[in-house]
Amino acid sequence: MNDLEYFIMSIAQSIINQNSCEISTKANGEMKVAIMDFFVAFNGSSYTKTMQNTILFKPGKKEQKTKLIKTNTHLYHIVDILLLSGLFFDDLIDVNITGITDMVDSFRITHWKVFRQIRYDGFKLIIHKRGFAPDGDGLINLKIIPYLKKDEYNKKEHRNTMSRLGVSYRNIKQIKADEVTKIRGLVVSSRIGSDFVSRMTKIIKERCQEQVKNTKVLSILNNKNDSGPSAGYEAFITAETDSGIFYSGRTAQSNDKPEILINEVIDELFEAIDQEVIYDKKLLNRIFFYMANGSGVGQLACKEIDEKCLEAIKEWFGVDYGLKKSGEYRIISIIGKYQ
Repeated sequence: MNDLEYFIMSIAQSIINQNSCEISTKANGEMKVAIMDFFVAFNGSSYTKTMQNTILFKPGKKEQKTKLIKTNTHLYHIVDILLLSGLFFDDLIDVNITGITDMVDSFRITHWKVFRQIRYDGFKLIIHKRGFAPDGDGLINLKIIPYLKKDEYNKKEHRNTMSRLGVSYRNIKQIKADEVTKIRGLVVSSRIGSDFVSRMTKIIKERCQEQVKNTKVLSILNNKNDSGPSAGYEAFITAETDSGIFYSGRTAQSNDKPEILINEVIDELFEAIDQEVIYDKKLLNRIFFYMANGSGVGQLACKEIDEKCLEAIKEWFGVDYGLKKSGEYRIISIIGKYQ
């Protein structure tokens, strides 16, 4: 678990548990402050500098205060925190956020796969306006219907979604690997025309169809009317099994060669498939976080274990975990805090 990932999970658990946490700003300091500024506006959180390179973050209530929040930072990390904590809010999240939208699309794919395992479908993310770095100026809308809900979400318009949800979800149990059955690519460009997208699409199909015949690519071209001022492009590719997902993605500026970027993304995807069992290793710590907040015992087969993350989750939520060897894999068991 790197510094930024620890920060993201620290803020998320702080909101869920309603307790303050110390944040180090030695690395990624400006970005961390910008993200905390978002939560000051979003739910009345606050923070104070306690010493050099250390900030004390005090979470606001588990409810949204502001509908539109303007930022100049990467929205990816804000969405990440909201998806970790938002399921346990006391009220519906429905927020519009401006900023840099690089790789935000990935959540619509990766987290739907995870949420399907806990039978949750109360999450919606719409990108109204693309905003590549460095200038951003994109716009997204994020809706999250919480598990810890107020009585009004039993109204008729929400009944189909909410009736299946209780205090918490039945925990994730996935210990069997499946073969990759499909590969999906997403290529996006803003203010650079269609040539970059066409060149990346061609390479994805050529290389990925050699491995999996069921390969498709979706392309999105944005112009000056639906994107911010910065030109750029991105590629995001997933390899899906019946129950799991592997992925890779990158963004770049218009002066970078798309052939270099897309080949690196494909190489990373194939490496990700070889490295893990069911879920991409980049998703594992988030899944452990969800398991800790589930009901009953969760189990997941994986090859790599981030014990720093597991120890942090144990401290944050007061849960226990166990490791068991199973052939070339390990089974991680986490007893969720809701029994």
